[in-house]
Amino acid sequence: MKKNLLKIAIFAVFIISFLPFFVLADPPDMIETFDLFTFLTGLRYWFFFVVITLGVIFVIYGGYLFMTAEGDPAKITKAKSQVIYALVGSAVVLLAAALISFLANFLQQ
Repeated sequence: MKKNLLKIAIFAVFIISFLPFFVLADPPDMIETFDLFTFLTGLRYWFFFVVITLGVIFVIYGGYLFMTAEGDPAKITKAKSQVIYALVGSAVVLLAAALISFLANFLQQ
């Protein structure tokens, strides 16, 4: 059950992540106006979107673990660790995004 839930969550993240590329794809125009900076910026936004989405999924999974712990101290500790790790990982990604934006603005001036 847990493995199937994780597989479904990973599949959903990838479908949600790649859907805009399929809908907005226009290869001839993209090739004519290719800009490395724009491409890297888009890749950065896509990466942060995927990581933050995974962070939310893992927080929800940690909540699920907590609800199904049934008072077992080991399971409660595992659930708390899951939530803490997901929140810390998301915070690190957000700080990295802020640092990249700060450096980009600083270097453009």
